[in-house]
Formats: sequence, C-alpha cells, structure tokens
Amino acid sequence: MSEPVAASSLFHELVDAFIRCLPRQSAQALANFQVSDAILDRVDTLASKADEGRLSAEEDADYRAFIELAELLAVIRHRARTGS
Repeated sequence: MSEPVAASSLFHELVDAFIRCLPRQSAQALANFQVSDAILDRVDTLASKADEGRLSAEEDADYRAFIELAELLAVIRHRARTGS
C-alpha cells in the first residue's frame, strides 16, 4: 500500500491553501464533520472481512477508498480546527 497522504509536506501545503479559501463557517463545518453510524457499521463489517481475508474486489476497493478518504479528512479537520 502507498505511504499515507498525511506524510507529504506538499500535501499539507495544499490542505492549508484549501482551508484558507473557505469561509470560516465552512471550515468550522469541516472541523465538526462526523461520519454516520451507518457508514461506520459498514466499515466495521469490511474491516472484519479484511482481517479474515474475505473481501471481494469491490469491497476491497470500497475499504481502501474509505481509509484513504478518512486519512485526508483527518488532516483537513485538524487543520480546520487549529488553523495549522
């Protein structure tokens, strides 16, 4: 698997530029964003299947996409909360 996107300084610069473009209310909404229980339940199911080696190709793609997006959102949320 590739290195997490959070490790790149260019990535952080891009996220910072993105956050600076947002109105304060939008940045605050991102800082407070939470994933729904339904999505978390689905990810838990996919994680269990992944641990057991039972993911279909489509499920594997969904699971990997969620992980990558979760990493991105975590950095965006942190930057939106702290401004750094």
